[in-house]
Amino acid sequence: MKGRQYLKDLSKDLLDFLNDLDARTKEFLKREIRLTDGVRTYAQQKYLWDNRKNNPYPVGNPNNKNLPHYHGRAVDMSWNDFKDVQSVYRQDHTQDSIQTPFNRLGR
Repeated sequence: MKGRQYLKDLSKDLLDFLNDLDARTKEFLKREIRLTDGVRTYAQQKYLWDNRKNNPYPVGNPNNKNLPHYHGRAVDMSWNDFKDVQSVYRQDHTQDSIQTPFNRLGR
């Protein structure tokens, strides 16, 4: 997994999910997933929020105290990686079981 520095302080559930996802990505795509961010401070989130016009990806409001990045329940990865790992996850799972972990990544 690339971006291992972003694994620090993640919840155990998310860490387990990412390790499983990385193993599947290596098996099916012969490459590693790339994380680009993990736990963030209020100041880091506020910077992203203030500059969201220059960012094509969704950004959570820093005033939301339940923001998953504050609590180790979210990571960022590139959109291409996200699409690829969704396809890898589909290899072994039903449609219903696919949606739950991916939807939870952002909550």
